[in-house]
Amino acid sequence: MSKLITYSVVVPVHNSELSLPELCARIIHSLSDFSVEVILIDDGSTDNSWQVIEELKKKYPALINAIRLQKNYGQHAAILCAFNFCKGDFVVT
Repeated sequence: MSKLITYSVVVPVHNSELSLPELCARIIHSLSDFSVEVILIDDGSTDNSWQVIEELKKKYPALINAIRLQKNYGQHAAILCAFNFCKGDFVVT
């Protein structure tokens, strides 16, 4: 039986390659007492954000869910899109 997820943390990403590794590490550490998933949704970044997201997915395969939008739709649209992938009892944005 799979472990139920308590928290889904949704993070819209746009040109955030430098802050993503520390952000994910802090989220995972802060919620280490709970079952958690981190949904990183790349909203049309033009830097290396997607490559960083892919590296984080490899580092934390059970915790990171990665979504890539084809273009920049805006923060609210990205968050709403990510809600479709949430498995947790609670969603944090």
